[in-house]
Amino acid sequence: MEEKDREKNMRIVSGFLVYEHSVANAIGGKVRRTASGTFVIGTYMLTKVLFVANALLQFVLLKGFLGVDTFFWGLQVFNDICSGREWPQSGNFPRVTFCDFEVRVLGNLHRHSVQCVLMINMFNEKIFIFLWFWLFLVLCYSVYSLFYWLSTAFTTSYGKKVVRHYIEKIDPPTGDAEYDHHKKQLLEEFVVDKLRTDGVFVLRLIMSNSGDMIACSLIRTLWQDFVKERGSRPPPYEKPKLLQGGLLPDKDQESAF
Repeated sequence: MEEKDREKNMRIVSGFLVYEHSVANAIGGKVRRTASGTFVIGTYMLTKVLFVANALLQFVLLKGFLGVDTFFWGLQVFNDICSGREWPQSGNFPRVTFCDFEVRVLGNLHRHSVQCVLMINMFNEKIFIFLWFWLFLVLCYSVYSLFYWLSTAFTTSYGKKVVRHYIEKIDPPTGDAEYDHHKKQLLEEFVVDKLRTDGVFVLRLIMSNSGDMIACSLIRTLWQDFVKERGSRPPPYEKPKLLQGGLLPDKDQESAF
C-alpha cells in the first residue's frame, strides 16, 4: 500500500476503535452506554460458551445414537481394544449376529434364521472411536480457550502489558524520569479510557491474524493521536515566587526563611 493510503486507512480503523463509546454516550440509550467498550468481547465470550455447549451436545447425541450408558464410552472401547478384549466380552460393535429372511418356493413361504457376519462393524468401531476422541479434543480446547479469554480479556493489567510492549518500540524511554513517569500515566489512560476492553481485544485479534507489523502501525497511530490530544510532556514545574530570583532583596529573602 502507498504510504498515504496506508496512513489514511490506519486512521479510519483507529477512529472506529476509540470513538465508538463516545458516540454511544452521546446518542445511545442506557443499555448501549452500559455495554459500550465491552460489547465486542462480550459477544465473543458468548460465542465461546456456545462452542462448549455445542461440543457437550454432540456427546449427548452420540450417546443416544449408540445406545450406551456413559459419556465416556470412547475411553472404554479404546481400553478394550488395547487390552485385547473382543466384542463377545465387551459387547461393543458385534461382528456376528442372526439374520432372519424369507424365501418363497412354489408359493410356499420359508423362513430361515442364519448366522451373518457384520464386517461393517469393524469399520464402525474405529470411525466412532475417532469421532469420540475428536469431540473430546474439541471440548477440551473450547473450555481452555473460554477460560483463557475470561482470565485475560476483562483485566486491564494484561492489556497494559500487551500495549506497553509495542509502545516501548514506538516511543522508547528517553532517560528523563519526569517524562517517562508522565508517559506511564498516559499509557494507563490510553488503555483504560481510550482503548477500553473492546479496543485491546481487537488489537489482540489483529496481532494474531495480521501480524505484529500491522498491529504496531495501528497502535502507533492511536498512540500519536492520544499523546497529541493529552500533551506529550507534563506541565512545566513552577517554582514558588519566594524562590524565584529578583523578587525580594537578599535580606528580605533571609528573613522570609
